[in-house]
Amino acid sequence: MSEILRVLKPGGVLIGSTPFLLGIHDAPHDYFRFTSHGLDDFFHQFEQVSRNSRRPLVTGSPRQVRLAACLFPLLLLGAVFRLFPRDDATTGYFFVLRAPAE
Repeated sequence: MSEILRVLKPGGVLIGSTPFLLGIHDAPHDYFRFTSHGLDDFFHQFEQVSRNSRRPLVTGSPRQVRLAACLFPLLLLGAVFRLFPRDDATTGYFFVLRAPAE
């Protein structure tokens, strides 16, 4: 964090992205991974301009869409029995932050 603050000008903008593959655990106190809560804690000195989570979507070739359609019953069962994360599923975050103006 100190290196990011050192190289940014006061009021400079940081544009970033993080990977993430699992659901949020122990919300809102999951600070040790790149969750939204962890990013808030890590970048607490910055002003948040925007942050968006990347949602897993079925896009791609017709073959990939057919495969997703075949897997849909399994995903539906997983949702019913809560085997997979629900609304907190993400593949990461895009964020824009502003450094403190000295």
